Amino acid sequence: MVGYTDEELKKLTPLDITPVNDREINRVLFRELQQGKRHHFELVKRLKRKDGKIIWIQLYVFGIPDAEGIGQRTFGMVFDITEKMQVQDDLQAAQAELARSMQMSRMGTMAASIAHEINQPLAAMIGSAGAGLRWLAQTPPNFDEATENFKRIARDGQRAQPTSSRGSVRCFNPAKRLTACST
Repeated sequence: MVGYTDEELKKLTPLDITPVNDREINRVLFRELQQGKRHHFELVKRLKRKDGKIIWIQLYVFGIPDAEGIGQRTFGMVFDITEKMQVQDDLQAAQAELARSMQMSRMGTMAASIAHEINQPLAAMIGSAGAGLRWLAQTPPNFDEATENFKRIARDGQRAQPTSSRGSVRCFNPAKRLTACST
């Protein structure tokens, strides 16, 4: 699992192959086991392989009193959980990417909604301008109808102004579309 021969492992302690930042908790738990403050401990930790690669293990350590009752023997079981940890890391990365994608989707929906809010009055303005020009092109020109269309253009222009200049903010709610929010 760690790439050392049996002879090399006999010359090493578990702390020797534990990354420096992970050693203290290992030291504390093992000391408490030796002092009888605990009978066992379980730990998920990293080990540094001989080739320098880091692996993850699930470690179970327990003490069993010796036959004379004077001391205890320490036993440990180790399970390589590197693949499990990699899957968890991949899952977290996928969840983070999903969260980013959802945020981008919300922003896209909001941008489309804003575009709609701006394009709708612009389309009305174009229609009113065309109608006003047609009223003016008649013989005789119908100034009253043309004036009404130009007033409509002015009202639609006010609707097309950014919402912030009108003193309100719009919030996107998927169930309700754009709704007024308190600021």
